[in-house]
Amino acid sequence: MNKILVINIGNTNTQYAISENSNIGKIEYISTEKLSPAIIPQGVPVAIASVVPEKNKLFANFNPFFVSYTNKTPVDFSLIDYKSMGADRIANAVALAKFATLPAMCVDFGTAITIEVLDSDCRLAGGIIAPGRKLWRKSLNSYTALLPYIEKFSNQLLPSSLGTTTETAILAGCDIGIIGMAEALIDKIHIDLDVPECEIYATGGDAGFFISNIPEIKHGGIELTLRGIAEIYHDNEDLLKK
Repeated sequence: MNKILVINIGNTNTQYAISENSNIGKIEYISTEKLSPAIIPQGVPVAIASVVPEKNKLFANFNPFFVSYTNKTPVDFSLIDYKSMGADRIANAVALAKFATLPAMCVDFGTAITIEVLDSDCRLAGGIIAPGRKLWRKSLNSYTALLPYIEKFSNQLLPSSLGTTTETAILAGCDIGIIGMAEALIDKIHIDLDVPECEIYATGGDAGFFISNIPEIKHGGIELTLRGIAEIYHDNEDLLKK
């Protein structure tokens, strides 16, 4: 049976879709807080990458396949402490290995920004974890007495870095600042990887903002992590039958 349900459980949202013959179907989204086993079609195997362990038990009765460091993959993880690596990051690395021209990096713009870097020998050279745009804004609101949380999320930067209100000052600082952070990280990766050319693929809920403002980033597709989950499942399918 080539049809499986692939689920990417994130900190804020969960995405899921049917994968059939390695093709990802229509992608659905649900708040991770409201996640339920009701999303699973009857009789369809389930493959999950989760960064919210408490949600995993929801699927205990469905004998799910979980992405983890123990899975067989085409990626050489020997250069890193792979046992501490999140399942979504493993899936992204495998998606790069299967579908990208190496060396390459995947930047997942979600609640957190994660970067996985594969060298030309399909070795995971390392990665980066940083707060995403929403977390930048939330931290200002959470750790100050008066600064509000700004919920306006546009793919376009403000026309000026000089905010004329508290709101526009926060938007300028967080949005322009996080673009600068992403560019600095990508530039440093190029130096440390010691390659002049390295394809950069973006995924995640906030990918559009960064693609709009950093020309060298390509869209890897919102389904990139799901594709990685599906590929890992199929690479381990024979082991699951034993």
